[in-house]
Amino acid sequence: MASPALRARVEAAERLGISLRRLDGWEPAEATEYERDETGHIVRSITRREVEWTPDEADLMIALGEVRALACPGCGGHLPETTAGTGEDWTQEPPVRCHRCTALAHARDDYRDSTAPQALHHRVRRLPG
Repeated sequence: MASPALRARVEAAERLGISLRRLDGWEPAEATEYERDETGHIVRSITRREVEWTPDEADLMIALGEVRALACPGCGGHLPETTAGTGEDWTQEPPVRCHRCTALAHARDDYRDSTAPQALHHRVRRLPG
């Protein structure tokens, strides 16, 4: 998927278990036909509803699966790009520090010797100011 915005929308639809067009507000049209007996009483009704998953909608979900299958499990990069050429094609940049992650790491370290530390869910908050 070339567009990050499209991918985000398709992933949102996937999480909700609906098609992209449904996410965008589409509702299926439906029509009911009634079968009546000779006295005019309804003896049967058939309701037909427009299908939600058109071939285009299914193709979007298939494309999302293909994108994920070609993602590097380590860095998340697109494998056809990240494995082309040589290692000299890439350069390392200095790391950035997430201060929230730092606070969480310190909180985990403070409780690493407690009973079942993996069961603790640490929370941090930003100080006012």
